[in-house]
Amino acid sequence: MRCLKKELTDVKEERDILKKSLGHLLKAPPMKCAFIEEYGSGFRVKKMCRILCVSRSRYYAWKRRAKSFRQQENERLIEKIREAHKLSRRTYGSPRIAKELKENNIFCGKNRVARLMRLEEFRPRQNAGSG
Repeated sequence: MRCLKKELTDVKEERDILKKSLGHLLKAPPMKCAFIEEYGSGFRVKKMCRILCVSRSRYYAWKRRAKSFRQQENERLIEKIREAHKLSRRTYGSPRIAKELKENNIFCGKNRVARLMRLEEFRPRQNAGSG
Protein backbone atom coordinates (compact mmCIF):
# COMPACT_ATOMS: atom_id res chain seq x y z
CA MET A 1 0.00 0.00 0.00
CA ARG A 2 2.81 2.42 0.92
CA CYS A 3 4.51 1.63 -2.38
CA LEU A 4 1.34 2.49 -4.31
CA LYS A 5 0.95 5.80 -2.45
CA LYS A 6 4.53 6.74 -3.28
CA GLU A 7 3.99 5.82 -6.92
CA LEU A 8 0.80 7.87 -7.00
CA THR A 9 2.57 10.96 -5.59
CA ASP A 10 5.36 10.49 -8.16
CA VAL A 11 2.85 10.31 -11.00
CA LYS A 12 1.02 13.40 -9.71
CA GLU A 13 4.31 15.29 -9.47
CA GLU A 14 5.22 14.30 -13.03
CA ARG A 15 1.79 15.40 -14.22
CA ASP A 16 2.19 18.78 -12.52
CA ILE A 17 5.66 19.25 -14.02
CA LEU A 18 4.34 18.41 -17.47
CA LYS A 19 1.43 20.84 -17.06
CA LYS A 20 3.74 23.70 -16.15
CA SER A 21 6.43 22.82 -18.69
CA LEU A 22 4.16 22.35 -21.70
CA GLY A 23 5.64 25.31 -23.59
CA HIS A 24 9.22 24.40 -22.66
CA LEU A 25 9.31 20.78 -23.84
CA LEU A 26 10.26 21.61 -27.42
CA LYS A 27 12.63 24.45 -26.57
CA ALA A 28 16.42 24.51 -26.47
CA PRO A 29 18.20 23.15 -23.37
CA PRO A 30 18.98 26.63 -21.92
CA MET A 31 15.24 27.40 -21.87
CA LYS A 32 14.57 24.08 -20.18
CA CYS A 33 17.28 24.84 -17.62
CA ALA A 34 15.72 28.23 -16.93
CA PHE A 35 12.38 26.48 -16.37
CA ILE A 36 14.01 24.03 -13.96
CA GLU A 37 15.59 26.88 -12.04
CA GLU A 38 12.30 28.77 -11.85
CA TYR A 39 10.32 25.81 -10.54
CA GLY A 40 13.13 24.09 -8.60
CA SER A 41 11.61 25.02 -5.27
CA GLY A 42 8.31 23.33 -6.07
CA PHE A 43 9.56 20.14 -7.71
CA ARG A 44 12.59 17.90 -7.46
CA VAL A 45 15.37 18.89 -9.87
CA LYS A 46 16.17 15.25 -10.60
CA LYS A 47 12.61 14.54 -11.73
CA MET A 48 12.29 17.73 -13.80
CA CYS A 49 15.56 16.96 -15.58
CA ARG A 50 14.35 13.48 -16.42
CA ILE A 51 10.98 14.68 -17.71
CA LEU A 52 12.48 17.54 -19.76
CA CYS A 53 15.28 15.30 -21.11
CA VAL A 54 18.07 17.44 -19.66
CA SER A 55 20.92 15.79 -17.78
CA ARG A 56 21.44 17.05 -14.26
CA SER A 57 25.09 17.76 -15.02
CA ARG A 58 24.02 19.99 -17.91
CA TYR A 59 21.56 21.84 -15.68
CA TYR A 60 24.15 22.46 -12.94
CA ALA A 61 26.79 23.48 -15.51
CA TRP A 62 24.27 25.95 -17.00
CA LYS A 63 23.54 27.30 -13.52
CA ARG A 64 27.26 27.91 -12.79
CA ARG A 65 27.98 29.48 -16.16
CA ALA A 66 28.58 33.23 -16.21
CA LYS A 67 26.27 35.46 -18.24
CA SER A 68 27.31 35.96 -21.83
CA PHE A 69 28.54 39.32 -23.08
CA ARG A 70 25.29 39.73 -25.03
CA GLN A 71 23.17 39.10 -21.91
CA GLN A 72 25.19 41.66 -19.96
CA GLU A 73 24.79 44.20 -22.75
CA ASN A 74 21.05 43.53 -22.93
CA GLU A 75 20.74 44.17 -19.19
CA ARG A 76 22.58 47.48 -19.52
CA LEU A 77 20.43 48.41 -22.50
CA ILE A 78 17.24 47.52 -20.62
CA GLU A 79 18.23 50.00 -17.91
CA LYS A 80 18.74 52.72 -20.54
CA ILE A 81 15.40 51.85 -22.14
CA ARG A 82 13.72 51.98 -18.72
CA GLU A 83 15.16 55.48 -18.12
CA ALA A 84 14.11 56.76 -21.56
CA HIS A 85 10.65 55.22 -21.15
CA LYS A 86 10.22 56.87 -17.75
CA LEU A 87 11.45 60.26 -19.05
CA SER A 88 8.89 60.11 -21.84
CA ARG A 89 6.20 59.61 -19.18
CA ARG A 90 5.73 56.13 -20.64
CA THR A 91 4.41 57.47 -23.94
CA TYR A 92 7.24 56.48 -26.30
CA GLY A 93 7.17 53.22 -28.18
CA SER A 94 10.20 51.33 -29.44
CA PRO A 95 10.95 53.49 -32.54
CA ARG A 96 11.12 56.69 -30.50
CA ILE A 97 13.05 55.02 -27.69
CA ALA A 98 15.58 53.72 -30.25
CA LYS A 99 15.90 57.23 -31.64
CA GLU A 100 16.41 58.66 -28.12
CA LEU A 101 19.12 56.10 -27.41
CA LYS A 102 20.88 56.91 -30.68
CA GLU A 103 20.82 60.62 -29.79
CA ASN A 104 22.51 59.71 -26.50
CA ASN A 105 25.25 57.77 -28.35
CA ILE A 106 23.86 54.37 -27.40
CA PHE A 107 23.81 52.47 -30.67
CA CYS A 108 21.57 49.48 -31.12
CA GLY A 109 18.99 48.37 -33.64
CA LYS A 110 15.34 49.30 -33.42
CA ASN A 111 14.32 45.64 -33.55
CA ARG A 112 16.54 44.86 -30.57
CA VAL A 113 14.94 47.72 -28.63
CA ALA A 114 11.48 46.46 -29.62
CA ARG A 115 12.34 42.91 -28.53
CA LEU A 116 13.74 44.02 -25.17
CA MET A 117 10.76 46.30 -24.55
CA ARG A 118 8.43 43.40 -25.34
CA LEU A 119 10.32 41.08 -22.98
CA GLU A 120 10.25 43.63 -20.18
CA GLU A 121 6.61 44.50 -20.98
CA PHE A 122 7.27 48.22 -21.54
CA ARG A 123 4.25 49.53 -23.37
CA PRO A 124 3.48 53.11 -24.28
CA ARG A 125 0.36 54.62 -22.78
CA GLN A 126 -2.42 55.21 -25.25
CA ASN A 127 -3.98 58.63 -25.58
CA ALA A 128 -7.53 58.83 -24.29
CA GLY A 129 -8.50 60.31 -27.64
CA SER A 130 -8.30 63.69 -29.23
CA GLY A 131 -11.05 65.98 -30.26
